[in-house]
Amino acid sequence: MKRLIRFPLLSSVIILLTYGSFGWYLGSSVSDWSYWLGQKVNAYGLTMRNETFFLLIHLIAVLIILLIIIGLSIPDIILIIIFGNSFKSDSKAMITVFLWSLITVFLLRWIANVSIIFLLICSTVLAKLEMQKFNISRYQIIINLFIICFSGFGFGLLSYYEFH
Repeated sequence: MKRLIRFPLLSSVIILLTYGSFGWYLGSSVSDWSYWLGQKVNAYGLTMRNETFFLLIHLIAVLIILLIIIGLSIPDIILIIIFGNSFKSDSKAMITVFLWSLITVFLLRWIANVSIIFLLICSTVLAKLEMQKFNISRYQIIINLFIICFSGFGFGLLSYYEFH
């Protein structure tokens, strides 16, 4: 019982609900996306079935979840990769500012989808910080986040497909 009290239940429930709603959202919109992608690819003369895009979108969602979990486990390495040597010379700084401006435009263009990913990141950060407060080791945090995030995502996705 003492071990159960030392685990952050509220943040775990929040992350479970967040990823569950993400799974539900993905389940509700994946058929529209796969149809749209199928039409775009068929316009170029390539023939791919909508089921291929259906599976591909699910795999991309799983990849996004994995990147969020892994990205939060090693944030210092990611900052070095992103900002590494980008401001050491004037030409590199100019290219970096241009690329970040372009990324900002794309983020603002697809603000609805980006806000969903930001919500996933924020809930995962909350759970990670709460677990760190309880002195849980880094590897246990990664395993717990992996289990909670994929459980919530799978529950949301399967519940959508079960009820619709």
